[in-house]
Amino acid sequence: MIICGAFVCIHGTSYAQADNNFFDVTKAGVKNDGSEDSKDKIIQLLGTHKKLYFPKGNYLVNGQIEFEGNNIFFKGDDSSTTKFIQKKNYSNIIIFKGSNCSFRNIGFVQTGYGDESKMFESYGSGICILRGNNNIIENCSFTGCGDAKASNVKSENNAVKSSAGVYISGGKDNLVTKCKFTNSIMGVNVDDYQNFKIGDARRFAVSNNDIKSNLFTDCNKGVVIDFGGADGGKDLAGGTISDNVFEKKALGDKAILLALFNNTDSVIINNNNFKGGFNDAIGVIKGSRNVRISNNNIDNAYSGITLYSSGFYNRKILIANNTITNSAYTAIALHSSGQIEISGNKLTNNKTAISLSNYADSVKIKQNLIDKINTSGIALNNVVNVDISDNELYFTNSNSSNGIIVDGAIKNDLNIVNNHFSAQSSAAGASARQFSASAVAAPKNFNAIKVISKDKGKIKNLNSIVSKNTFEGMKGEQQLRQ
Repeated sequence: MIICGAFVCIHGTSYAQADNNFFDVTKAGVKNDGSEDSKDKIIQLLGTHKKLYFPKGNYLVNGQIEFEGNNIFFKGDDSSTTKFIQKKNYSNIIIFKGSNCSFRNIGFVQTGYGDESKMFESYGSGICILRGNNNIIENCSFTGCGDAKASNVKSENNAVKSSAGVYISGGKDNLVTKCKFTNSIMGVNVDDYQNFKIGDARRFAVSNNDIKSNLFTDCNKGVVIDFGGADGGKDLAGGTISDNVFEKKALGDKAILLALFNNTDSVIINNNNFKGGFNDAIGVIKGSRNVRISNNNIDNAYSGITLYSSGFYNRKILIANNTITNSAYTAIALHSSGQIEISGNKLTNNKTAISLSNYADSVKIKQNLIDKINTSGIALNNVVNVDISDNELYFTNSNSSNGIIVDGAIKNDLNIVNNHFSAQSSAAGASARQFSASAVAAPKNFNAIKVISKDKGKIKNLNSIVSKNTFEGMKGEQQLRQ
């Protein structure tokens, strides 16, 4: 065993040669009844054992279990019965630099407010990985990780400290799977900073970290991926957030937040379920690129998917085949973003289904089903180069609804082609939606397409831009109102 600063540096056999037997830590005097601090004894055991087994019980950890090394394995009985408990401290429970390590079947619990004099010295996470590759965190639980008083604390070099269940700071091919995150500031945070020492804001490569099949309950943010700064960070590549469940009882922040600063490879958000009061189920900011958001189910969020600029355009983003229902504000919103495709989504009973503003540029909206329109199906305000084609838009009996509304400045091309509008919900069925002059009348203030833009006079031939659309149950003036 070699001591390297605050770390125990472990040098030994390769992963393939590691001992197959786990060492029971209680045989070395580690208490599992919560009666005394286990930190120092666990660190000492890492000098002689690479596989540690923690029988069920409560292991008190005052401070951090810190180590550096590869092929280290922690295993408990079950995350509900084997628990690492940290009280009144802002530090991580485990922090390490290493690869090919695993943590399984352990619960991590942080309780109480910490020693404010130590707020700049630590991150406040359950597990913190510094520049590690191919690590696995599986079947663990994280409760109360982080602290509202420590979540956005800035260190002396003005770097924001992280406060999460799992914090990955630099590294690739790490996997967080089948874990539960409850009442934490963040569930999982991935970035390319290494702020373990004050003043050290170096960046490290981050790529292909996967967050899969986890449950996030009442976390302020579920998953945050923050790559670099305005200079683009370093070697910023892809990763996957898939098959997770995000639950929020009260109105809160974002379930998933991406701030990617021109990442070089795709980040995929796929097949996740979102339930409850998120301000944004998915938020994308700061010049993020190469993002695919697909096959997610979002219900009862304030906003479903939102792209913000924050001074940098988001580009090359696909939003496809998602189901978004009952959004109090907007199902999909784009602000100052370009080269975006919104296709194949099912958007039902949202106040506004799709909103584009602040010079959203080069956007294709196609083959979406927009049902039970409340205020607007598609709202455009100050847009550039927008194609809206082959969508189906169905209304409720609201007295004031617009299928597509065009407001603000119109720059370059705007095409509204081959869309279908109906004055009743798609749930009525095709046979029930056969209208005639004496049949069901569309509400008075109901408009399929409404153009109120101050730039409408610049459009030479509006009828050629708005063409080949079909309408059910509405009069001519309600099909296109100017």
